[in-house]
Amino acid sequence: MFFLVIGTKKEKVGSLITKREIIDQARKLGFDDVGFTTADAFETQQKVLSDRQENYSWLKEKGMDLQQGTEPKRTFPEAKSIIVLVKSYFSHSIPASLVGKFGRCYIDDDRVTRGSQYTCLQMKFGAGK
Repeated sequence: MFFLVIGTKKEKVGSLITKREIIDQARKLGFDDVGFTTADAFETQQKVLSDRQENYSWLKEKGMDLQQGTEPKRTFPEAKSIIVLVKSYFSHSIPASLVGKFGRCYIDDDRVTRGSQYTCLQMKFGAGK
């Protein structure tokens, strides 16, 4: 998922870009989906993080406060909208023997726990120590 910032209050835009133009350009660039939302705080995610804070305490100890990421206006105070661009990187088909037995998200699991990404996290944050 990508987050895109288009302009700031300091920049002058000659004409406004429409949703349709953004969607069309995103498709031309190969994105699979485009979404639009307000720049309001992500209250549902704030609650999830609050309810599960014991799972994320190690990140906070390392200086990464996930709650801050739930308030887009902290980073971009003038923001009114957020454009989300989605690119599917899992384009392989599910083996026929697994169809109906496992969801696609379980076959393509982003939560790599012991591969190179885990090693990278360990080096950066000291995870698992």
